[in-house]
Amino acid sequence: MSQYQNQDMYAYDDSVVDGPRTSGMAITSLVLSLVGIIPCLGLLTAAIGALLGLIGLVTISPPRKGKGLAAAGLLLGVVFLGAQAYGGKLLWDFVYRFVEVMETGPRDALNDGFAGNYAAFRGAFHGPGASATNDEAQAFIDALRSRYGEFISSQFPQSGPGNMQPAPGQASLPVPYVLTFENAEVQCEAEIIFADPAQQQAVFINKLGYILVKDPDLGDLRFPAQTAGPAPTDADSDSDADADGDGSSGGA
Repeated sequence: MSQYQNQDMYAYDDSVVDGPRTSGMAITSLVLSLVGIIPCLGLLTAAIGALLGLIGLVTISPPRKGKGLAAAGLLLGVVFLGAQAYGGKLLWDFVYRFVEVMETGPRDALNDGFAGNYAAFRGAFHGPGASATNDEAQAFIDALRSRYGEFISSQFPQSGPGNMQPAPGQASLPVPYVLTFENAEVQCEAEIIFADPAQQQAVFINKLGYILVKDPDLGDLRFPAQTAGPAPTDADSDSDADADGDGSSGGA
């Protein structure tokens, strides 16, 4: 047997043994699209994965395999890209609204109140302020007007709002403001409620909880007014009754 014949015995065809190979582009498309589930980072990878999947569907042809992987990469990339974009929009809307509410504080609510639109004034609040009556809102606005004149503007103090970092699980922040009226400038504290702790899921609100005008000379004004203490329990009523009974039966 010659040397060349011996070599022919061990020769083989790669295409027969390995078969058609899967396109690396299709595999990369699927992997990048799956990474698209990761917040923020996934926005870029999902877009690239969808693009590679689309290119793969157009360019992959026999003997190459991978059109199915390319189609899956394209589909998942589009889905995760849409989810990332929608989530990003929700986050941006919340941040923009939160910053807007923080900067303006009670300004818009007071503008509505001084214009006589008490329903809109109450609508800027969440909780007791929203459920207060128009008469209560009017009484607060009338008290401000009688003391300080017409409302002009609201802004942060010159020292700034301070270092306001909510604790984990905290759903509101008290923020200092300076209210400028026709006849005076007064210090004010407004509670900004940015989430509803009563809800099992995060419900972004970005509304006012209360407005507290601080006046050491004439007294503070607050809307909504402080609620009364908790109603007496049955045990408290019984103890009061016993005390009355002891006093009335002392001479018996």
